[in-house]
Amino acid sequence: MSTLPQKFNSTEVVNLSVEPDGVQPQNVFSELGSTVRERKLLILLSILAGVLVGAGVLVFIPPRYAAVTTLEVQGVNENFMNMTSVDPQAGTGAYSPNSINIETQIKILESGSLRAPVVDRLQRETSPSLPPQTGFISQVRSFLHIHNNDPVESTRQAIQLANFTVKATNILETRIIALSCESTNPDVAASFVNALAGDYIAQTSELRSVNAQKTSQWLAGQLEETKAKLEQAEAKLQEYVQQNGITVIGDQETLADSKLHILQGNLASLKAETIARKTMLDKVTNAPAEALPDIVQDADLKSYLGRINDLKRARAVLLTKLTPEHEKVKAVDVQIAVLQAAFDQGRQNAIARFRSDYQESEKREQMMSSAYAGEASTITAQSGKMAQYGILKREVDILKLSLNAILQQSNQASVASAIPTESIRVIDSAIAPNVISHPIASEVIAEGAAGGLCLGACLAFLLERRKRRTLARRFADPGRSSILLNIRELGVIPSIADGAKPKRLLGNLPLVNRLSPAPIEGGYLLKESFRMIVASLIRQADSIDQRSVVVVTSPGAGEGKTTIVSNIAKAMSEIGRKVLVVNADLRRPHLDEIFDLTGSPGLSEVLASTQPLDHSYLAGMIKHAAEANIDILPAGSATEQLAKLFYSPRLPLALESLRKQYDCILIDTPPLLQFAEARILGRMTDGVILVLRSGATDETNALAARQMLREDQVTLVGAVLNDFKVSEKNGYYSYYYYGGQKA
Repeated sequence: MSTLPQKFNSTEVVNLSVEPDGVQPQNVFSELGSTVRERKLLILLSILAGVLVGAGVLVFIPPRYAAVTTLEVQGVNENFMNMTSVDPQAGTGAYSPNSINIETQIKILESGSLRAPVVDRLQRETSPSLPPQTGFISQVRSFLHIHNNDPVESTRQAIQLANFTVKATNILETRIIALSCESTNPDVAASFVNALAGDYIAQTSELRSVNAQKTSQWLAGQLEETKAKLEQAEAKLQEYVQQNGITVIGDQETLADSKLHILQGNLASLKAETIARKTMLDKVTNAPAEALPDIVQDADLKSYLGRINDLKRARAVLLTKLTPEHEKVKAVDVQIAVLQAAFDQGRQNAIARFRSDYQESEKREQMMSSAYAGEASTITAQSGKMAQYGILKREVDILKLSLNAILQQSNQASVASAIPTESIRVIDSAIAPNVISHPIASEVIAEGAAGGLCLGACLAFLLERRKRRTLARRFADPGRSSILLNIRELGVIPSIADGAKPKRLLGNLPLVNRLSPAPIEGGYLLKESFRMIVASLIRQADSIDQRSVVVVTSPGAGEGKTTIVSNIAKAMSEIGRKVLVVNADLRRPHLDEIFDLTGSPGLSEVLASTQPLDHSYLAGMIKHAAEANIDILPAGSATEQLAKLFYSPRLPLALESLRKQYDCILIDTPPLLQFAEARILGRMTDGVILVLRSGATDETNALAARQMLREDQVTLVGAVLNDFKVSEKNGYYSYYYYGGQKA
């Protein structure tokens, strides 16, 4: 039979927190689901609080009514009656229904300069009245005396609210602007947007009319000024003509200029005639005989030329049969010579006639040139006077053109200002609404519930994360002690948190952390947990005659060390070990209470007595717990000299004597960090088991206890994680899938 080792290796680490097969790490959704399940009451209370807040909003915030007026932005034909030349805003896009102009009109509609007159007028003209009080919420508000009962103040507040909530929006892909506002009084809401739309249209029309009127006034002033300048220029021109004796034909030119222009025209005509006759003379002189009749248009020459050609053809025919000396041939030659002489004489006559015409034209041209030169010399003598005359004359002409242009624009401006042009029109006027637009009861309650749900979920999540962070610093999960303290984790004791605290073992079930008895599955799970601790303690190769004494303690109070001692002792006895439990917690002897040994003599009497520490004496102090099949040395009666007792030389002697009688001795001591008993006994025993409570033992205290034992050179056998919250999410139950069977 194997026993506990004489000394435990404090540096050996055994991690018992390996995750079983098939258990996957927890994901975000399962974590959220677990958080919701664990904090469902908080979430439900948050939802209820959100609903109550929504109800409070409905009660304390007065209802609002929304009214809407729709306007259309119309374009203006800027080319009508040529208005672009008289309207200063034409061509700037002010009258175009484009997106930029529509956005501009929206800003104008929302401007304070447009809204302020409407507010003043409505405050003067609106009859004071109270908003409609209908529905359950209104009855509650009336019952609580929340609403304003003064009609004047209520109307004023309604107008101010309508002023602050005015909003103009463009309906996409259209030229329509929706002008809306909200007010506690539906009549005020409708009146406000309708009045605002009316003032806006009137202001737009007035602005266009004022611009046209200003343009007309400016043009009238320019017209009068131009007329005065024209009169002055004409008077100055007339005076200059009279002083210098300049004769003017009509309004265009002087007499000398007129004569010169006539002579110039006649001279040009004569030059053209001379050139034409010289050209004709050259043609007649140089033209071949065949072309001359057509040039001079002479029928006789054309007849001579035709007869000559006929005779030449007849002679050619005769020469085919006769010689040139033949009489017939000679007769034809005589006829050709006679006709040729007549043709040549006609040609000379035509040339002489054309030469005579050319010479006559040349003489007339010379005479006209002399006349033109004489008149030009006369004008040259008056050139200085004519230049000044031209300047004055051009000034008069320019002023006449300006006067005509201004007069035309003035007429157009008068017509444009007289034509009624509306670039904005009302499509639908607002009517007093009878439906509350804000707050809507269903939406507010739903939003309150949703807000409460979100807030509750956030609080639950934060609390859960805080709890987990806290637990992470307090050995929440198995294996943490091995990593942090560098010691073996002997086992994990699950928590069964049902019912009230039992005081003793019931039936075959072990103690459950001083809570209520566990169900069958829970009891079996606890049994197997303590059996795993025993398996971690026992080494099969050890000799059967070895004895072990182990101290069981914890860093602080309330961590379950007494429960662990009792259950480990019972588990050891189940495998045939003879086990003794020593209650060394003399201040709070809970072990004596559990086994109904309160008041029985025990360790304190052994240490205070002077009797020999033989077998019979110690056997008289030890009690046997039949249900657990273990022996117990009670704490004994209370005493005020605890420090003296544990430093007594009888303590090591008593432990040595008991070591010889039992296979295993487990000593229950007070908390290590608060009292010295565990440290004193640790130096006298084979090691210390440190009990850590899941979610309760702070890691800092555990490290302090580990360091204290190391400084005392006390062997730390290992740690036991107690009161671990078992759940399916961490896979701990998968170790005990035979939990329904009997042990």
